[in-house]
Amino acid sequence: MGSTVAETDSDASVQVTYMYEPFGRTTATGTTANRFQFAGREDDGSTGLYYYRWRYFSPGLHRFLSEDPIGLIGGVNLYRYVRNNPVAFTDPLGLAELTVTTYTGIGGNVFGHIGVGVNVQNPDETMGFHPLPGQAGTLAGDPVDGVIVADRYFPRRRVVEQTITIHTDPQYDKDIEEVVRRWQQETPQWILRRRNCTAFVFEVLKAGGVKNLPNTLFPRNLMRHLQATTPMPSAVQSP
Repeated sequence: MGSTVAETDSDASVQVTYMYEPFGRTTATGTTANRFQFAGREDDGSTGLYYYRWRYFSPGLHRFLSEDPIGLIGGVNLYRYVRNNPVAFTDPLGLAELTVTTYTGIGGNVFGHIGVGVNVQNPDETMGFHPLPGQAGTLAGDPVDGVIVADRYFPRRRVVEQTITIHTDPQYDKDIEEVVRRWQQETPQWILRRRNCTAFVFEVLKAGGVKNLPNTLFPRNLMRHLQATTPMPSAVQSP
């Protein structure tokens, strides 16, 4: 998972070895000045913390010490580390993978809905772009006020259709964070045929380095494209 396991001298003799508990408690045999240890991150020394560029991680507490910079789109637990499963996942910057989920439509919506989450544990922990309830003209395509909120209960319990998880390169983490913040802080008007839930997910995926995205505003079309073009095992799909 990218952790340093040993150091050698010029004769290739092992001078230092490292052993790690699942959440990063480290035991080193030998003397070393090396700070890059668990998951390749920097041991901060006397504090016992690891520096993950965006925030600090505590092996003892099994969590980050500050909130996820991308907010609730990473799940309701803003301090969780890699889905609480460090044996299977890493998070080089304190950010990481994209989960895209489609849901059945509510009311007169026959097109369904699509949302996206970062490092979420369950497929229905995504965030999405929604029209605020009770506004006239939503299905007619008129501009209405929109909001970025958790998909699971907005405006009421939704049913998951399909989900896919895409592992992105850490170099795109900052771009993803900037797109999400921009939509959250400057939420544009929701327009059925121009700026809807699919448009939001499209921008997040594009920021995450996902290539050749289709020119579509239909949630299920985008999902079908992702399922057809995302190579395994870099994506986990269901059902």
